[in-house]
Amino acid sequence: MKYQFITEHRSEFRVTAMCSALRVSRSGYYEWRERAPSRRAEANRRLLACIRTVHRASRENYGAHRTWEALRAAGEPCGRHRIARLRRVHGILACLRAARRQAKRVRRFRRSSAARHSAPPAPNLLHREFTADRPNRVWVTDITFVPTRREWLHVAVMIDLYSRRIVGWAMSNRIDQQLVLDALHMAIAQRCPEPGLIHHSDQGQQYAGAYRAVVERRAAA
Repeated sequence: MKYQFITEHRSEFRVTAMCSALRVSRSGYYEWRERAPSRRAEANRRLLACIRTVHRASRENYGAHRTWEALRAAGEPCGRHRIARLRRVHGILACLRAARRQAKRVRRFRRSSAARHSAPPAPNLLHREFTADRPNRVWVTDITFVPTRREWLHVAVMIDLYSRRIVGWAMSNRIDQQLVLDALHMAIAQRCPEPGLIHHSDQGQQYAGAYRAVVERRAAA
């Protein structure tokens, strides 16, 4: 792992200095470079690519534990401590530089400032009571991601709380508003809900604007 770190940062620091700081011999490092990658190193490289995919898909919100849970749910065999170590060594989230952290704080402030001038969020009608006494009374929706042979894809899902069945879904390699709109339109076309349906989401940006307008038009119909 130390040798891998030195290889990835050769353009930033001198090999001699890094070997000294990490307490490894320079000759040992060069000998390691001449050898073919071990099975462990190849597995770490593949796992690191998966970690970075989850990191991007979660909008850089997941820590080591949630990353581990997401990878296990996707069928990726891995250990929690191994995930934490790879994230730490490769500077994923836990080792962000101060300038980057400051830049992200500035971006968050700007988004919050803009949000004050946008439409207020819809009231929470469920209050964590995720039950329903009959079909088409409460729909909940969220976005997740799944691995494929080519890439990770985002999946928007709409669930009827009465039956816990999926009533609408959509898949895309982009996590945008069209993704959630496609899932909503499928659910409406399949169930034709009557007025009074409660629609619950995390009120992320995908569920604002045009999406909310569709929901409100349907409620007023």
